[in-house]
Amino acid sequence: MPKKKQELNRADEMLDELLAECHSPEAILGESGLLKQLTKRLVERALAGELNQHLNPRACHQLSQTTVAARYIAPKTLSASLS
Repeated sequence: MPKKKQELNRADEMLDELLAECHSPEAILGESGLLKQLTKRLVERALAGELNQHLNPRACHQLSQTTVAARYIAPKTLSASLS
């Protein structure tokens, strides 16, 4: 079912606002265009969130417990070469 104009969500509205300022394909896809700027900011925020979660002591403790449990549950394969 196609979206109606009234049913646009916040992200769609924000994209429409950003695209309204772009008057050429270069402004969207160029070296310093909108797509590159949005991609850069999205990746930076995702990495910052990942780093914050990693540095959060409570999250680290939970992660370490999961990792330790996975080490004992996961099957192990050893490979060796005899020389």
